[in-house]
Amino acid sequence: MRQRTHLINALRGHLAEFGQVAPEGPASPKGLETALADETSDLPETVRQMGAISLEQIARRTEVIERLAAELEAASKTDAHLRRLCTIPGIGPVPAGAVAAFASDLDTFDSGRTFAASCCKHAFGVTLGLGPRQRSTGGKSSLGIGQ
Repeated sequence: MRQRTHLINALRGHLAEFGQVAPEGPASPKGLETALADETSDLPETVRQMGAISLEQIARRTEVIERLAAELEAASKTDAHLRRLCTIPGIGPVPAGAVAAFASDLDTFDSGRTFAASCCKHAFGVTLGLGPRQRSTGGKSSLGIGQ
């Protein structure tokens, strides 16, 4: 999804330099396609060609994302572990699949708080202050709040 977003934003930026402004969001590729197809605009032909290549790449990424989401949706109906994860409010097939794929055995975590801190650490490479910061000196450990 990140790659598709990068492609969309790059194409939006290129077209903006020629005065063609497209809205942000998931509907943006349709607006970009319309801007490129508009024969009355003064876009150079090379810009139109490069834009068409970018739109093809965006379409391929979208197809892959939709296929994977459909596979996760189907798996969440058949796999007992995914089905159980989907019962958590706000967790659908995609987050449940991510938890099942990347989280270690849930029994290794003391609480939901340590699990959330671990997930943020692995997903984003940073601690987001979800768990207490541990400070120690002279062999004595104390827990602090946040970052």
